[in-house]
Amino acid sequence: MSMMISRTVLQRRLRSVGRAVYWRLPPGWRESVVEFSYRHAGGLFRGIGHYEIWRQQRLPGGSQNTAVGPSRLTELGNVAPLQQAPGRIAIHAHVYYPDLAKEFAARLRNMPYPYDLFVSVANEKGMGACRSAFARLPCMGRLRVEVVPNRGRDLAPMFCAFGGELKTYDFIAHIHTKKSLYNKGATDGWRDYLLSSLLGSEGCIRRIFRLLVDDAGMVFPQNYSKVPYAGSTWLANRASGVAWSHRLGVRAPSSGYFDFPIGSMFWARMDALRPLFDVGLTLEDFDAEAGQLDGTLAHTIERLLGVVARGSGRRMAILRDATTPSWSPWRFDQYLHRGRTVSEDMLAMPELKLIIFDVFDTLLVRPLLDPEQLKAVVARQAGVPLGKKISRLASGG
Repeated sequence: MSMMISRTVLQRRLRSVGRAVYWRLPPGWRESVVEFSYRHAGGLFRGIGHYEIWRQQRLPGGSQNTAVGPSRLTELGNVAPLQQAPGRIAIHAHVYYPDLAKEFAARLRNMPYPYDLFVSVANEKGMGACRSAFARLPCMGRLRVEVVPNRGRDLAPMFCAFGGELKTYDFIAHIHTKKSLYNKGATDGWRDYLLSSLLGSEGCIRRIFRLLVDDAGMVFPQNYSKVPYAGSTWLANRASGVAWSHRLGVRAPSSGYFDFPIGSMFWARMDALRPLFDVGLTLEDFDAEAGQLDGTLAHTIERLLGVVARGSGRRMAILRDATTPSWSPWRFDQYLHRGRTVSEDMLAMPELKLIIFDVFDTLLVRPLLDPEQLKAVVARQAGVPLGKKISRLASGG
């Protein structure tokens, strides 16, 4: 234990000194000095994100090598499949886009265990499409399709329309016809990635259930490679998230990055999510649909899925993305890989007509992943009593 503590203290001091030296070097020397330090004193940098990326790129197989870096990620291929169904299983599918019903049926054919299927749709057309597509799925027992008002996106129907029945099951899955039309194709492939990770094959599902039976309260994929790392925070939902956490009797992270299924698709044990099913959510609690990109109760509940599951005392199993590997569950490599060439390539795009500069992240480098921490740094540097005033303002006090 003492050796681990001393190593942590040494790395912290090394990082502090390293940054100070780095920024005092002539710009042309910096990359060479970092390269030399990593090559000849790599052991001192183990666990530091930038070094792990550097090391990953130089191992055999380059950036495709997945067995590097500190990780809380689960290699599903190393998990033994579970042969027998461990209990009662339900799947909730929110099919807002009925043209995807057949795609979902193809995924559900991979289910190796008996289960009941609960489907929420937006209208009668969706009901017809789903009843037809899901009529003869193998292993499916009961099929219930309900029209639910378009409120609360994919999550409100799960809790408000089917919650009373779903909480009688031992295990549940939640999937939905995610298209993310608002971002004009920036996250193309996201739905397929999530569905493939959770329902990609019979073996995949059997291995996920092994994780659930052993000690996992929730299983979901690593953040999709095209989704910005900053999405792994509260964003505009912190006040709502903290308030609902108090109501649910769980401890919420006040800021920073934390684990939850971004895209809100997952497998879970019911006992890990029971507080959300027992709290009495109604459709009226959710915001009226107006194309909001953030800040609604649905966005808050998406994050609370992880908070509540963690509060159950069970771990969350985050499935490693084998196609686009990253050592970080939250994809911090997006931040650490941004160098001068990235900016130059963006500025050279022929379709670029207007450039708007923000001070941080464009003209200056912010050496912090969480922007909120800047306020704490400024407050500490300001001293007393100004620092206390800044801290109060930063916390909304």
